[in-house]
Amino acid sequence: TPFRLKLQGKGRVFRPFPVIRTLPSHQRKELLMRGPLLMIFSLFFLTILFFTVRASLSENILRIDPMVLANRWFQATLADAYLGFATFYVWVAYRESSLFARVLWLVLILLLGNLAMSAYVVIQLVMLPAGADLSSLLLRPDRSACSHPSG
Repeated sequence: TPFRLKLQGKGRVFRPFPVIRTLPSHQRKELLMRGPLLMIFSLFFLTILFFTVRASLSENILRIDPMVLANRWFQATLADAYLGFATFYVWVAYRESSLFARVLWLVLILLLGNLAMSAYVVIQLVMLPAGADLSSLLLRPDRSACSHPSG
């Protein structure tokens, strides 16, 4: 297998993930899914937070140069970003059952953008029940546990 490395002269095999191999398959899948996703979206959150704080400390966004607002590439980037926010929000609105949560996440996403979006994913990953698979993250919590008819 690609995760085996024979140590020179010792006759031993090094396996970098020995603990993972001993777990039941559903726990192994959960660990291999949840861990990397938590790292990725936490890194997104921290990176966006860093750049937002740095920009906020150097200049006020409300005093942006009017020439920037008139720039076609700025307009295209802004439209692209907000349509991306709307796309993500459709998933959030589908997942969330309460009107309050839907409205709260809409406001947070529109005001904070990718910062709120990465926080939402991190929160959902942390709240996943043990043994959950990827469908539990993507589907509504009340629907993810249901079995789907196969035909």
